[in-house]
Amino acid sequence: WPTVRFCASCSISPMRRRLLSLDIHPIMVHFTQAFATTIPVLCVAALLGGGSFKAHIMATIAVLGIAFPAIVALTFIAGVLDGKIRFRRILTPMLKTKIILSSALLVIACGCPAVLLSRDPLDAAGLAVVLAMGLAGFVLASILGFIGSRLVNSAFPG
Repeated sequence: WPTVRFCASCSISPMRRRLLSLDIHPIMVHFTQAFATTIPVLCVAALLGGGSFKAHIMATIAVLGIAFPAIVALTFIAGVLDGKIRFRRILTPMLKTKIILSSALLVIACGCPAVLLSRDPLDAAGLAVVLAMGLAGFVLASILGFIGSRLVNSAFPG
């Protein structure tokens, strides 16, 4: 396992060091980012494509869109736990920002299955809504990733 590197003056308990070295939240983030990137790309492909290609793309969008909220929720939970372990509290200014942005991402992610399940078959207008939500999710996931990259090697002593 890779070791987590912290500042030399930070004394981290072995149990906290072990938990942080699992990198559960950073790993989960990759799933959220993959979904947030893939959904808009597939929506554009479906809008441009036709025939059986479009049918396959639409089925893939449906599967990803329906699973998207669960992935975001699991990543959110992992992030809260990581913040609690890493900083001992989750209401630091950067973590507050991440919680607010993550909550917005979760709301958007929950909108995807709502649209997908309410419009059967999914028409161009519904696809455009899913595309807009996917793009908003992509932007939020990117901002969250940027903030998280600044925190990944940080931890309060103890």
